[in-house]
Amino acid sequence: MKGRCATLTLLLSLALSSYGHEASTAYLYWQDKASPNLRLDIALTDVALHLLPDTPDVLTWEALQRQSTTIARQLNDGLLIRRGQSLCTLRADLKGLSDYEDEMFTSWQIDWQCPESLNALKPLTIEYKLLFANDSLHRAVLTHPPKITGQSDIILLKPESPEITLTRPLWQHQGVWLLGIATVGLVFWVWTLRRKRFSNCPPLSSHR
Repeated sequence: MKGRCATLTLLLSLALSSYGHEASTAYLYWQDKASPNLRLDIALTDVALHLLPDTPDVLTWEALQRQSTTIARQLNDGLLIRRGQSLCTLRADLKGLSDYEDEMFTSWQIDWQCPESLNALKPLTIEYKLLFANDSLHRAVLTHPPKITGQSDIILLKPESPEITLTRPLWQHQGVWLLGIATVGLVFWVWTLRRKRFSNCPPLSSHR
C-alpha cells in the first residue's frame, strides 16, 4: 500500500511539474443507471491552477482528498443542470484518478436532485461553464447514449455553445409505461363490463 501511495504521489508531482499541457479539455460521461449521473474527468493541472486556493508545488492524493470539498463547490458552480427552466441541486464526489495519454485527471461523480414538483418528462439541460472565465480555449467533451438526443453521441461544449438539452423518447419514461398499462387495463375493464351487460339481456323474440 505504501508503494502504491508513493507512486501516486510521484505521478501527481510529475503532473504538476509542467503546467503547460497542450489543450485544456475536460470529459463528461453520461451514466445511464437507475438514477442517472455524470462522471466528470478534469485535468489535475486544471484543478491545481484554477480550483485550489493556492497552486501547490507538490500535490499528494491525501491533500487532494482534503481539498475535495472546496473543489466540489466550484464544480457545482461551474456545471448547471436544469429540468425545464428550474435548476437542480448538484453534488460532486471525488472518485479517483484517470490517465489520459500520460496526463493525470481527477474523476468526479456528479449527482443531481431536481424539484419533485417538476414533470419528469421535461427536458434536461446540461450547461458547462467551468474554467471558461480563466481559459477561453478550455473545452468539455460530453459522451452520452445517442438514443437520448437523437444526435451524435459526442458533444463539444465550449464558451460559445456551453449547453446541451437531453430529451428522452417518450417510451423510455417509466411514467409513460405506467400510463399506457393503466389505459389498456381501463379499456379491457370497460370491454368486459359491456360484454357482461349484453350477455344478461333476454333473447330477442321474433314477431310475425
